[in-house]
Amino acid sequence: MRGGVIICLYGPPLTMLFQSVKIKGDLVLMNPAGLEQVRGASGYKYVELDMSATGCMDSAGMDLVFKLATDVRKKGGRLTIRNARPHVREVMDMCRMDAVADIE
Repeated sequence: MRGGVIICLYGPPLTMLFQSVKIKGDLVLMNPAGLEQVRGASGYKYVELDMSATGCMDSAGMDLVFKLATDVRKKGGRLTIRNARPHVREVMDMCRMDAVADIE
């Protein structure tokens, strides 16, 4: 092969680096399906949570998002939260979520 470039990647597959999750429903203790969506993203380095369909979040949901942010930061990654509704954004602001995640 003349003039070609060979690229070798070492480490986890690229699909394990980024996960985008659209949360369906509220992040509350009484909605285990919504909480499970967040738990499922913990194995990734970069995680994006689309919260456009999340109407409210209680302490269980907030705790889970904080734990997710901690997990991705330990891997050298970052959590990004997008499209949070005003009420959910207000709760995140009160809890200083912006200290551990990018909120857009």
